[in-house]
Amino acid sequence: MSAAAISQFVEISHDLYLSRLLAGVSATLVVYDWLLMFDTETATIYQSKWTAPKALFVFIRAITPPGILLSAFQFSDLRPALSARVLVRTVPVTPFSSEPQSSCMIWAIVGVLAMFLSLTAANALLTLRLIALYRRNKKMVWFVTGFFLVTYITTGVIVIVSLYIYHSTIFYSTMFQTCGSMSSSKLMPAMFYAPAGFETFIFVLTAYRAWRDARLLTGPGATPFLFVLYRDGFIFFFVMVAVRAWNIWIYLSQPLSSSSLGTLLMWALNTILTTRVYMNLVWLAKTPQLTVVTEPEVGHTTIGLNTLNRKRGQASTFGMETDADGIHTRGPIESRLGKHEEGAARLTSTAFSSYHDTTIDHEGLQGSTFDESRTSTSKTPV
Repeated sequence: MSAAAISQFVEISHDLYLSRLLAGVSATLVVYDWLLMFDTETATIYQSKWTAPKALFVFIRAITPPGILLSAFQFSDLRPALSARVLVRTVPVTPFSSEPQSSCMIWAIVGVLAMFLSLTAANALLTLRLIALYRRNKKMVWFVTGFFLVTYITTGVIVIVSLYIYHSTIFYSTMFQTCGSMSSSKLMPAMFYAPAGFETFIFVLTAYRAWRDARLLTGPGATPFLFVLYRDGFIFFFVMVAVRAWNIWIYLSQPLSSSSLGTLLMWALNTILTTRVYMNLVWLAKTPQLTVVTEPEVGHTTIGLNTLNRKRGQASTFGMETDADGIHTRGPIESRLGKHEEGAARLTSTAFSSYHDTTIDHEGLQGSTFDESRTSTSKTPV
């Protein structure tokens, strides 16, 4: 074996070792996060009625842990040898029969499609949050929805074309005990471009709303909901930008043996961050908040709990206050809150309720949430 061949062998072995290590890290992160938050999910999300955000959340939770675990298992040495094609009967069981091997093609296609569907659902969940923020601007809602559809239809086409080109060159390496390919599609780096652009777009619009609501975030009447909404959104953006940039760099400049180095970690982090963004908001909606109330005319301070379930009225999925029977009879909340803190009223009554099915006291909205003489504090799972 020549020196060049030995050097290439060492390089490939190193890349595969790192890929297996990071695949194990990704699987551990996803499973640990799911176990850590299972009680909170059960007490909040799984007890609520079915909505589009809840369906997306459950889909992400259902597809990501099995997908990452199976992909990590494919990288590991725990599974038997694979084959390059589907159902190749080469593993003898008895002198009279054989058992079909698992296929590298199946692993590649199922793993990539599961990751694509999970990432799409995650950004759909973030899109619904953004639509809730701009719900009164119909043109912006249509633009955001169209941008999302164009982004992921384009990305889906790129994924399918890349898989079509890639799958014909797949082989199983007995030397490295893993599936591999001698070529790749030039479109593969483009799979990260459109989602990165869309996430930047979401960040810019969220940052603009945070700037518009700066006084509500830092003033004496600051609400935990707004703080958590913007904080989690900014954390998601900066982490995902770093991970996507890393993956783009790998696909553009590194050898094929390192192509799987960062994809599973990106998938795991995307799932953890997206589900936390949603779950923190739902947790705030379901948990009574401690409110400190100052009464200037009396000259003393009282502390009480805002109950979130009262029979007089509730905020529905679409920002309408309803009676206890759930029928829309009281009209939009925004039109009855007055001009005081219009931005906060609009944001909380629409984003807070349309993003998830929540029941919230209307007087609590007018008093503890929007009155500058009141301050709300609560703990939020991070």
